Amino acid sequence: KKKLEVELDSALSVHRSYQEETQDIFRAAKEAQERNARELQSYIETTTESFDELNVEVLRMGKSLEEKQQALLEEKRASQAMAKMFQDTRESLDEKFGVIGDLQNQAVEARAKLHSKDEKITALEGVNADTLRKLEEAMTSKEEL
Repeated sequence: KKKLEVELDSALSVHRSYQEETQDIFRAAKEAQERNARELQSYIETTTESFDELNVEVLRMGKSLEEKQQALLEEKRASQAMAKMFQDTRESLDEKFGVIGDLQNQAVEARAKLHSKDEKITALEGVNADTLRKLEEAMTSKEEL
C-alpha cells in the first residue's frame, strides 16, 4: 500500500508539474498573443495613418492636376478665340483686298478706256484741225472768188 501511495504521490507530483508547465505555456502563449495583438494594432494604426497621408497627398495632387487641366482648357479656349479672330480678320482682309483688286482692275480698265478716248479725241482734234484748215481754205477761196 505504501508503494502505491508513493507511486500515487509521484504520479500526482508529475501531474502537478505538467499542469504547471501547461499553465506556464498557456500564460506565455497568452502574453505572446497580447503582444502580437498590440504590435498588429500599432502596425494597423501606422499603416492607416500612412494611407491617410497618402490619400491626402493624392487628393492634393488630383486637385492640382484638375487646376492645371482647367488652366489648359482656358488657354485652349483663348487660343481658339484668337485663331477665330485671326481667321475673321484674314477673311475681312481677303475681302477688302478682293475689293481693292476689283477697284484696281476697274481703274486699269478706266485708264485703258480713257487712253482710248484720248486717242479718239486726238484723232478728232486732228480731223477738226484738218476740217478747220479746209474750211479756212474754202473761206479763203470763196473770198478770192
